[in-house]
Amino acid sequence: MKLKPSDPVARGLLGYLELRQEQNVDEATSDLEAAVKLDPKNMTNQSNLASAYLQQQKWAQAIPILRLVEASKPGDGFTGARLAGALAETGDLTDSLPIYAKIVKFPNCPEAVIKNYALTLARDKQYAAAAAEYDKVAAMDPTDAAAWDSAGICYATIGKQQDAVSRLAVSLKLGPEDPYRTRFLYATALAETGQNDAAVKQFKYVTVLKPDEFAGWYNLGLVEERMGHVPDAIAAYQQARQLAPDNTSTLLNLAGLLVKSGEVADAVDELSGAVQQQPTNAALHRGLATAYLAQQNSTAAETELKTALTIDPADDLTRAELAQLYSTNKDWPNALAEYQILSKVAPDSDALQNQLGETLEQLKRYSDALPYLQRAIEINPKNAIAWNDLGAVHEQTGQLPEALADYKKAVALDPSMVEAQSNAGRLGAAMQSGTTAKPKPALATSTVTPPPAAPPGPAPALTTQTAPLSPKSPPASGTISP
Repeated sequence: MKLKPSDPVARGLLGYLELRQEQNVDEATSDLEAAVKLDPKNMTNQSNLASAYLQQQKWAQAIPILRLVEASKPGDGFTGARLAGALAETGDLTDSLPIYAKIVKFPNCPEAVIKNYALTLARDKQYAAAAAEYDKVAAMDPTDAAAWDSAGICYATIGKQQDAVSRLAVSLKLGPEDPYRTRFLYATALAETGQNDAAVKQFKYVTVLKPDEFAGWYNLGLVEERMGHVPDAIAAYQQARQLAPDNTSTLLNLAGLLVKSGEVADAVDELSGAVQQQPTNAALHRGLATAYLAQQNSTAAETELKTALTIDPADDLTRAELAQLYSTNKDWPNALAEYQILSKVAPDSDALQNQLGETLEQLKRYSDALPYLQRAIEINPKNAIAWNDLGAVHEQTGQLPEALADYKKAVALDPSMVEAQSNAGRLGAAMQSGTTAKPKPALATSTVTPPPAAPPGPAPALTTQTAPLSPKSPPASGTISP
């Protein structure tokens, strides 16, 4: 059995040498633990023991020792950096960040420490601050692809896409650790900044790097669609659909383009098959209804919209589409019922209030229509359609001066509204000649679907992938000479 020194300095030196040679970290740890036990006040041995624990990723054991060493050497940036790193590894970002913030202000602070600080800020979702620190690292070493990469990721996360573009472009030139991930994020940032031609080029590159990745094909399709390249978008969506057959957004986008390109039957077939596979997917039923409407099959469309509402009664967009369908088919009682439900969730929508008024007019319930039209104008005094329809109610109830004034107001707001011009001219002539013929005012029925209380959301967004920050530099775990 090998004899070990009983002197704490000698035992500590033995542990240090073993640790330095990296031959046996466990043996070094054992010797350093023994040295610390022999002389707990020897901060050199304490510091080296902490280094051994850090190499073994025993963060919890290292932290109290590093606190002890730091307290004995206030302002020791080396120890502070190791302590901050260990705290971050245990998830204690609250204690880690202030230590890092203090250390990075030291003159000649190493890049590795600043990079670890940036990573810790990002883990704490302080992406703007993290981006600024990564920029510092990139300025210190312009060849550090990981710093440029991570800065780009942080800027993209906070919506500063142009800043993301510039950083990720440098990373690609330098050679990033993960070329696919960086190019995908670069292409996404280009698309988000409206640089669609460049984005298409990059997404095509992405699909070459990893042809079996869904996200690249989906985003390529979306950007091609934005640019009006319908055949190319269809091809990209079809490839994405093969890779992720159950992805609803891909199918709905694809079906929409098939309808747009006149391939309505293909859209119906795609959506019908998907509905059979996912019968409880309300969005698919709504999409199928849209395709049926393109085929002028309103009966089938009504069935699909009703099914979607059965699945999700709170889907106001579907309810609004169903109400609009009833209006188009002149099924006024059912349209009224749906609009009344919608009015409870969107009482401040002038378009919806106007639709209610129009529907009640069609049912000849003029006194009931009046307050809805007045409410629409109260919400939006520039709603020309509401002024025209209010004039129609006034005319139907014999309030001719008021009706004429309403029609003229509508014309003033929208000189191109044929209905208002016709109504104003007809009623004005009749009033001048004293004609008492039964009025037949023209309603300017809006084709705008009333917005729900909670908007359905923007057009499908670009797919994002999990984009971890570039690997950090490990916590400084070098030893201090005894």
